[in-house]
Amino acid sequence: MRIEGTDGVAEFRDNDVRFEFSAKAAKKKRASDITFPLNRIQSVEYRPGRGSEGQLVIFARGYSGHVGAASSATIVVGPHQAGQVFAASVSAAVGATKSVAEVNAERAAESAELARTYDQTVRRERQEVREDPATATFRGFSVRSGRLWKGTTASWPLGGADVHLDGTTSSRMSFGRMVGGAAVGTVIAPGLGTAAGAVIGASARRDTSRRFLSIHTSSGTITIEYTPAEESAARRFADSVERSAAVSE
Repeated sequence: MRIEGTDGVAEFRDNDVRFEFSAKAAKKKRASDITFPLNRIQSVEYRPGRGSEGQLVIFARGYSGHVGAASSATIVVGPHQAGQVFAASVSAAVGATKSVAEVNAERAAESAELARTYDQTVRRERQEVREDPATATFRGFSVRSGRLWKGTTASWPLGGADVHLDGTTSSRMSFGRMVGGAAVGTVIAPGLGTAAGAVIGASARRDTSRRFLSIHTSSGTITIEYTPAEESAARRFADSVERSAAVSE
């Protein structure tokens, strides 16, 4: 069964219903052709318009291009009698007895309930994290019950995790160590004198090194940057992560 209109063509085939949009309708709707498997269709309606055409509306879960989604799609076709026969035929084939509005309302209620359940689960987990004493903390991260936590919102499993400490040094720091002190003034700009050299040398000696603690888990890699002054704390935290990783394997 096939029905045409200004938006394109709707075709009822053996195992599916297909909307093929005209170029103009596809651009306007920002949609491509859609195939609805019959076993995914939950509701079909034809809504007559003022002229000879009306809207054919199908609500389906997981149709082509939207796997796992629950959504409706509309195409303008006609005439009215043909549109009503088309909708009735598809409804009979799939056993759809509810209107699109009813199905949408049911899905909205389901989504709201899922959102409430999710929020309750998140709040409970965050409360459990707050109540679970951390075995180690560093830079907003903590080790709790075999997991690495960032605050109370994100966590990663530590079973089998690898830990690496790494330090890098800026070129200015390296240059200062190689040339050093007042000699810099003489090497870079002969004639500036030792006063300029002392200023440059002081800048070169300033500690600009950076340190990184990387934790490779089964769910991703977390990199924590820290200062040289925090080296001991970083190593203690890394040791705690390694112990938890070994116990959690």
